[in-house]
Amino acid sequence: MVLDRLRPLPRSARSPSAVDLETSKPLKDAFGSRIDNDTDEDSDDSQLVTFPPQANTLLLSSFSRLSHRTSTNASYRTCRMGPRGFKLKVTGRSFRTLSLILLSIFGILALFLFPWRKPRSDLDLRQLRTLENPLDPLALHNLSAPDGSIYASFLGVGATVQSLLVKDRWGAFRDIVLGFDNASEYLNNPINPRFGSIVGRYANRIKNCSFTMPGNPSQVYHTTPNDHEGLDTLHGGKPGWDLRPFKVEVKNLSYIAFSLIDGDGEQGFPSQVFSKVEYELLPGAKWKTKISATAGGKTPLMASSHVYWNLDAYMADEPASEHFLQLNAPLHILVDGFLIPTGKIESVAKTPLDFTQATRIGARLNQTEGLCGKGCKGYDNAFVYDTSRSLNAPAMHLWSEKSGIKMSVTTDQLGVQLYTCNNIHSDNSSIKPIPRKRSQTNLKAIYENHSCVVIEQQGFIDAINNPHWQIDSIYGPDRPYEWNSVYEFSVT
Repeated sequence: MVLDRLRPLPRSARSPSAVDLETSKPLKDAFGSRIDNDTDEDSDDSQLVTFPPQANTLLLSSFSRLSHRTSTNASYRTCRMGPRGFKLKVTGRSFRTLSLILLSIFGILALFLFPWRKPRSDLDLRQLRTLENPLDPLALHNLSAPDGSIYASFLGVGATVQSLLVKDRWGAFRDIVLGFDNASEYLNNPINPRFGSIVGRYANRIKNCSFTMPGNPSQVYHTTPNDHEGLDTLHGGKPGWDLRPFKVEVKNLSYIAFSLIDGDGEQGFPSQVFSKVEYELLPGAKWKTKISATAGGKTPLMASSHVYWNLDAYMADEPASEHFLQLNAPLHILVDGFLIPTGKIESVAKTPLDFTQATRIGARLNQTEGLCGKGCKGYDNAFVYDTSRSLNAPAMHLWSEKSGIKMSVTTDQLGVQLYTCNNIHSDNSSIKPIPRKRSQTNLKAIYENHSCVVIEQQGFIDAINNPHWQIDSIYGPDRPYEWNSVYEFSVT
């Protein structure tokens, strides 16, 4: 009969090159259930598992078993239908293949049947909030450039850069931005330095915590006071965007996009704002940052990136005031003792604010008293870039002679704020100093005044209250907001 001819050969008739699992105990012990024995329902004998004679390892033997199984060893079943019937041969391999095909078909159908499987780029931000559970804002997201020239970590809270590593002149990576090792400190630290965060919806200061908008001077908007004992609003109020939980919209190995919905009336600002922050690490040690926002109605917008830099990563026993700085900024905005603009814009020539030529930041630090506010020594000043400059060329350079790391920034913003960490270490003994990150610990384990520098690419500070500057900082549905900067790192 056909059945008899297709039964496995008796043990004595098996090929001498075949390996019987019953007599090959080491193989059976090594793979266990991963070596499956196809059995014939019509026979009590186990099927043969054949291996090529040249297989010298268990891994090769296992692979050979899968790819060289002979058809005579396959199990089968016989089905009869009607008077003549038919024979259906079902092997273990064909059953697995059929299962994979069915599973693939189901997966493809699921992509079309379930709307939450749509690409996130096709989703409206409002849909994104309802279709996804909120992402942990303190979760760390690690990125790297395709060529491995730069690495970074980001947090959802404030769309914050927590670390940024580039190579020094000796080829060693250094973490050149300040931050916290304990992620909860970004929310709870009493100093609230806004390490590496996005500030908005209106960066820097708003005089008297109030403003009006063109066309309706009788409507006065009052923002949350949070600076100089209520004299002004700083970085969008409290909480500003630096303390808000951004959500991850898109992420891959070198790119991440965060999104935030800022409600109508939040911190006193009118209209709802949909904002997006995009970070990308590019070959050649470049960090690209883009901030975009669309408002449901008219509202002032001016965001910025609030990163604290030390290009030595605190490995040298020198503060960032020893870094060299060059700004293509011939003008600066005058401020009063509370760092509120007076409305005047003057030349930096023959002042301690002149960085049009490369200058060590600390070279004129003793001459800055009063420039950064009442009783302050250091820089906390708004500069105006040369309006004739090329937007494709760097607007500024910062570098360290110790590490050799140089940062060049290309930006589409009108100006820049320079802050030399004048108050990062509080004089209040009840407030603990901020410890350095473990990646930056050296001789001194805290962040000290003037040991770092913040360089904020931005528009004109408090332009909303200085209409004579003719800077339109009002945006709406027909005028989206955009901020672009590229940070390129090299060695000198």
